Amino acid sequence: MDEYEYLFHYYFFIFYIFLGSTLLLLNLQMMLVIRRSKLLWIHSAYRLIFFGSAADTVNCGVQVAAVAATLRTPVIHPTTNMLLGAAFQASYAVEYPIMLILSVNRFIAVILPKKMDFVFDYRKTTVR
Repeated sequence: MDEYEYLFHYYFFIFYIFLGSTLLLLNLQMMLVIRRSKLLWIHSAYRLIFFGSAADTVNCGVQVAAVAATLRTPVIHPTTNMLLGAAFQASYAVEYPIMLILSVNRFIAVILPKKMDFVFDYRKTTVR
């Protein structure tokens, strides 16, 4: 089988690894700021953003690992590929419902502000 070599193959992968690592660090930074600030942590929207950011951090890490493995060799071991794919799909499966709940949270905060504390109290938006 002939190997296909794209002119910008390595540059694209290095850029992708750099961008993914940067987004990973920014997600971690945002999580630290939200978790350490008591004023932010008491609001349910920031707790939901924290959990969504945690899922996005896993997603960025898995993508960087997959691209780094692809850069090293064009063929990834099937077990490694399945593990990376499972983590990637799981992070998406967690992240999108959290963003949906966050949008409902913001909708209720605008439309029914007096019901906000009842619908999204601390116990309902925190995992214990």
